[in-house]
Amino acid sequence: MKELRKIFFVLGLITLTFFGVGSALAEDNALNKININGSASMDVMPDMAYVHFTVCGRGKTAGEATAENAAKVAEIRRALLGYGILGEEVQTLSYRLSPVYEEGKRKGYEADNDLQVKVNDLAKVGFIIDKISKSGVDEINDIDYDVSNPALYQKQLLTQAVENARQQAAVVASAGGRSLGYLLYANIHSFNSWDRPRYNVLSKNAAYADGVANTDIATHNITLKANVDVSFALQ
Repeated sequence: MKELRKIFFVLGLITLTFFGVGSALAEDNALNKININGSASMDVMPDMAYVHFTVCGRGKTAGEATAENAAKVAEIRRALLGYGILGEEVQTLSYRLSPVYEEGKRKGYEADNDLQVKVNDLAKVGFIIDKISKSGVDEINDIDYDVSNPALYQKQLLTQAVENARQQAAVVASAGGRSLGYLLYANIHSFNSWDRPRYNVLSKNAAYADGVANTDIATHNITLKANVDVSFALQ
């Protein structure tokens, strides 16, 4: 029995020593690194756009409202085919079917379909706005600009974001009497476009004159941004 107690006592000391060393190492590691976020941004000229618009259908019944909406959307899709825009480039973003009331009494239904069309040729944006306006669109809401191949800029922006984090970390380390070591960890927090110019546009019953778009849309730069979470060793 005494021998058994001695064994348990020794095992307990080993366990306490192990956890003590482990805690000390964890604390030491925490004290010898710095976690920081780095960012970078770049203004670029977009090469594509998304035109957002709404199609409304109305009727005395829900069926009549949805049928009118569907017919108008089908006509818009046919009109866009003339510009080489296929069905998959026109997407529904949201759909609402709701009753319409007048003086507390239900008078019918309204079906609202919010869609977007992807435009790969920015020179066609004005023409497309005019075309879909003539084809049954009730409201053109806004235009979002983007780049079709963000990977062209991703490497450069991520490099700049890590360098931005390194410079910040070096300042903090120096202020604390330490120097910055090697990179321990990195995670891409985000990479996206930002501050897209948005236009509220309503072009109803537009007409063409000598092949010139009635709606003139100016293209502006967009901002691409990258954010990284990194950890550096301290020396």
